[in-house]
Amino acid sequence: IFLTRLGFCESWIGYPDHGIQTLTDAAKLCEASENAEEVGLAYMFLVVSYFFKSNLDQVFQTKKRFLRVMQQRFEPASYVRVFAYTSLCYAYLGDWPRAIEEGHEALRVAEKYSDDRLISFASSFISTVYTGKGDLDKSLEYGKIAVKKAPTLANELWAKATLAWAICKSDEPQKGVEILAEVVPIFRIGGQVMMEIYGGTMLGDGYLLAGNYEKSKQTLESCLELAEGCGM
Repeated sequence: IFLTRLGFCESWIGYPDHGIQTLTDAAKLCEASENAEEVGLAYMFLVVSYFFKSNLDQVFQTKKRFLRVMQQRFEPASYVRVFAYTSLCYAYLGDWPRAIEEGHEALRVAEKYSDDRLISFASSFISTVYTGKGDLDKSLEYGKIAVKKAPTLANELWAKATLAWAICKSDEPQKGVEILAEVVPIFRIGGQVMMEIYGGTMLGDGYLLAGNYEKSKQTLESCLELAEGCGM
């Protein structure tokens, strides 16, 4: 149990290679002790960590192992997160139908369990997929749902970031930039390195769309330096 949490923290604060090793060890120990709940959690965190490394093959392989564990003991929060992250993986591959399908599967389960935290989380990922696809009406729709349903500050900040990126892509890039410029420093102060990188990339794109090329360059170079330092 300790290793599972430690591995995720390592990945989340910018050490995904360490996190992957720790989580791999955690999964083996949990399997040996037949602790299905913790095995599922370890695999979920591994999916997220491999996503941070852009190792999509390992994301999909780990998802298969995760789903086998879910047949023994279903855990909705982990299930929603795995499908949300794999939706982005398919978006990166340009497989938009599968990306949307995975995102909506995450949302379906979140809504089934009436969990606003998970509904907000899944909706924010669906919004991001639609933004990448260029379907801004859908992106704004799900981004607004993510913000509305966010029950905690952490949920709200990420939801605002994804909605702001959609706004940047629409006719109000400066409005989106203003939101992201408020949110990204909070990620930085909180030590949320991965959130800072992804949110900062959105902000850099927003500056570009707003015509502030120098600020875009500075922001994206900062994100690149941070990502390289994390081995991403």
